[in-house]
Amino acid sequence: DEDGVNILTMHKSKGLEWKSVIIGSLGDDLCEEKRILHEYFSVNTISDPNDESKKVIRVLPWVFGRAKSIFTPEIVEKIPEEELNDVRSKRTEEIKRLMYVAVTRAKENLCLSLDGKEPFKWFTNIGIQPSLRYDGEESFDFFNTGDEFAISTPPCYGDKFVDYNEKLILIESGVKKKYEKKNLQPSSIPPLKDVSVSMEKDFSSRIQVLSNADYDLIGTAIHDVFCVLEKKKDIEFVSSIIASHGFSKEIPDSSQVLRAWNNLEEYLKEKYGEKYKTLHEGPFTYEEDGFEVNGSIDLVWETKEGVVLIDYKTFPGKKNSVLDPNDPHYAGLYSGQFSAYKKALEKAGKKVMASFVYYPVAGCIVKMEW
Repeated sequence: DEDGVNILTMHKSKGLEWKSVIIGSLGDDLCEEKRILHEYFSVNTISDPNDESKKVIRVLPWVFGRAKSIFTPEIVEKIPEEELNDVRSKRTEEIKRLMYVAVTRAKENLCLSLDGKEPFKWFTNIGIQPSLRYDGEESFDFFNTGDEFAISTPPCYGDKFVDYNEKLILIESGVKKKYEKKNLQPSSIPPLKDVSVSMEKDFSSRIQVLSNADYDLIGTAIHDVFCVLEKKKDIEFVSSIIASHGFSKEIPDSSQVLRAWNNLEEYLKEKYGEKYKTLHEGPFTYEEDGFEVNGSIDLVWETKEGVVLIDYKTFPGKKNSVLDPNDPHYAGLYSGQFSAYKKALEKAGKKVMASFVYYPVAGCIVKMEW
């Protein structure tokens, strides 16, 4: 039902957008010690280093109804503090990424449902202290980030919402901007009919990613590295960025990420010449047929002759899959958004010489033509 309401988890909402989004359960404390301990024991055991028999303790979930806490002080004190801190850090980074995903799904209106004694617990756990000074202004810095948002409180109907312990705050993006035109994201533009893709370069090298990692988040980490590598090509620097995303174990060899960037950079230099300048995550907006098209381009490589546009995809599978029109990972499925990228660059007076999808994990670059 196109007019229906979608109810999704934050994980399932990745890559999707709606005009209005409502986020609930913001008072949940996902970093409470009990959850941290459960997460620790789900993958670890503990032991007494002085016990010659080398007995270990493994805690299994209780499935027979409610039970008292099994995390007695005698058990907890045997957990190495650095290991527990590592779990805490990873949990904080995880919920930080999830909240970023959630709030950026809204194109125009973000509605936060607040309840409980600590309605902003999720935000405070990730280091954000929302401002509570709202007293009817048209806008204020709700997230304490320096950005003003338009605020409105929806009308409350019936007895259900009389209790002011339950509140709704609607955050509208663009305080000074009116939305006469419909917003269109490049990712929502259908694939072009006449498009061809070809393997431009197989670098015969991959980025090894361990475990069943979330490749959307892995892609974000690699993207962040690529954005700054031109300034500082240092493995320790790369490792620190990957660690800040919580993926040190999933991407154990930072040199492979550095090599992936060097492969792309060397290819572009060899094929199109030295760069005049580069633009990472370049934003754009243009109007067409009653729509306001806006987005960002992962990489624009500009030479004196023109520009090359590149979009990164973190597909880890077989390289032939991205060339197969019947495969769900077919590169040509991105041709609609590439047409928006090209149009934005042309409207800016740039000559687009080529368009590529770069797969750093798989280690190849695919050319797209239409």
